Amino acid sequence: MAADLGFLEALKGKRTVLTSHSLGDPDGLGAAFALKSYLGKASVVPADSITALSRKLLEHAGLKLDEPCERDALIVLDCNSRILMGRFSTANTYAVIDHHSAHSDPIESEHKFIDESYSSTCEIVYEYLREKKFSLEPEIALLLAAGIILDSANFRNSHERTFTYMGELLKLAEIEYKDLMGLLEMPRNLSQRMAVLKACQRAKIDRQGDYLVATSRVNSFESYAAESLLELGANVSFVGYAGRDARISARTSLRLAPKVKLTDIMAEAGKLLGGSGGGHPGAAGATGPNADRLDEALDLCSKLALQRLK
Repeated sequence: MAADLGFLEALKGKRTVLTSHSLGDPDGLGAAFALKSYLGKASVVPADSITALSRKLLEHAGLKLDEPCERDALIVLDCNSRILMGRFSTANTYAVIDHHSAHSDPIESEHKFIDESYSSTCEIVYEYLREKKFSLEPEIALLLAAGIILDSANFRNSHERTFTYMGELLKLAEIEYKDLMGLLEMPRNLSQRMAVLKACQRAKIDRQGDYLVATSRVNSFESYAAESLLELGANVSFVGYAGRDARISARTSLRLAPKVKLTDIMAEAGKLLGGSGGGHPGAAGATGPNADRLDEALDLCSKLALQRLK
């Protein structure tokens, strides 16, 4: 049975704004542009900025974001945390469509579809449009395929249906998988590489048996740093950033994810930071305004992870 997004039908022809989380990624934006084409009189307005890869994909597809405008309804995609909503943090929301675990500051809305069994929000939206037999333009199919690849971590977090949908989307997008993967490549720039090296330099390593838990701090690109610490040998990594707000990016392997339960750890860290946390079993995050408590939050993350690895 397709994802139950029947509440969308009431919005056809209405002034609907589609948005995603802060620093919008291809999953949220791909789902948004797909629904824009389906609903007709809709706009895609980012919460604030979008990632460099998102900009690259939109430019390739010949698509542009819309300016803030009057609306009859707001739909939030790929996000269920008020603190991550940027310009829409206090806005009334008609619906939330997401595949992440619940945050401690969920968005209140008239309608919700949140299902962690999906690889991505793009998969949820495509499944619904597929059921409706809606014809997708090649550029929209490409964005949906990109969103699925990226948020499924190259299909490591997928089901049989994910591969079925990907085959269909590649055909609709008129692109080969290898060519799409080439389009998704984003070489790390100097700032990203510096952040990774500094994270390694500042890393604190805790051990539980044969398991290693790494914590560190950087001035930017904490998600890249967390992924890199995992690639270099850590079983679990937590990397923090403190600016006006504090952020923590967490990573672990899919093998350990059921044991470590990163989403639960990030929820606790988010509370300490005065905000919220959540995400996926293998990749999660926390954010909040209490930047002065970042070190305390990182210590808590390590402590909780070590307890679960016993």
